[in-house]
Amino acid sequence: MKNILITGGAGFIGSSLYKKLDQNRYNIFIIDNFSNNYDAKQKLHNLALKRKIQKNKNYKNIFNIDIKDRKNLENFFKEYKIDLIIHLAALPGVHFSNERMRDYFENNVKGSFNVFEMAKKYRIEKIIFSSSSSIYGNNRVPFKENFTPSPISFYGFTKVEGENIAKFFSENFGMDFLILRLFTFYGPSQRPDLMLHKFFLNHYNGKRSVVFPNTERDFTYIDDGVEMIKRSIEYVENLKGLDILNIGCSKPVKIEEVLRIIKKLIPDFKYVEEERKSFDMKRTFADMKKSKRILEYEPKTDIEEGIRKFYLWFKEYYRF
Repeated sequence: MKNILITGGAGFIGSSLYKKLDQNRYNIFIIDNFSNNYDAKQKLHNLALKRKIQKNKNYKNIFNIDIKDRKNLENFFKEYKIDLIIHLAALPGVHFSNERMRDYFENNVKGSFNVFEMAKKYRIEKIIFSSSSSIYGNNRVPFKENFTPSPISFYGFTKVEGENIAKFFSENFGMDFLILRLFTFYGPSQRPDLMLHKFFLNHYNGKRSVVFPNTERDFTYIDDGVEMIKRSIEYVENLKGLDILNIGCSKPVKIEEVLRIIKKLIPDFKYVEEERKSFDMKRTFADMKKSKRILEYEPKTDIEEGIRKFYLWFKEYYRF
């Protein structure tokens, strides 16, 4: 049985992946710092935990460890033999990154370095690294894996730096990296700072939502995204060197279509339009030819069904 470590495993994507992995096939460990970047209660809910794990302690195979904390990170790797790391831990979100650049650098660049350094030291040769569509900036569409990164947000910059560190470790130390560039994951358990969650929260709190007109996003429903990450595990087991895959739907959706769907669910949903910020990409659009060929998977959930499923989860979670 392989031992898999998921960093950031209490978050939206990490916890969703954890629930879908075959527990009879893999022995799964989670590292998360349960930070207050957003309400830690949601992270506890994601993993069905009744209370927060104390810092540097664990509950079963779930550990409260910060990837910035090199000492306690190393204590973990000394004690447990890991075969594969799925590195999802990061300070997420574009909008706050330009205001908190040092925090994003410490978490996403230095933190990733710490994880990769531990992998090298403890001879873990297989790593899946979660990057982002943000690295493409306002490149021409659709975005292909061989495009030169040109991020327009500091968050995107930190993800490019993470990729560069992965490439260095792969080329110099013989480690096998699969970089996954994720495109706008959404669905049950998503973070409250993400667009759909924020829109619904604003409505129930009596606030108008801010909308940037004429923007498009390649929305990826969480179940589709997780299935592609699961298939990536099988791919990386036979990978030599480094490879990059887009993880999206290749079906960009205009914000106006998102609003139409929300209005069907909430007819009195209110919003105001504002000019897009300089660090916000106008559109994201994954070229999925390579990923579909390698992973042999076609996303199944369309945007209307996905938003409806998220709304059902939202009402249950908040008890509306």
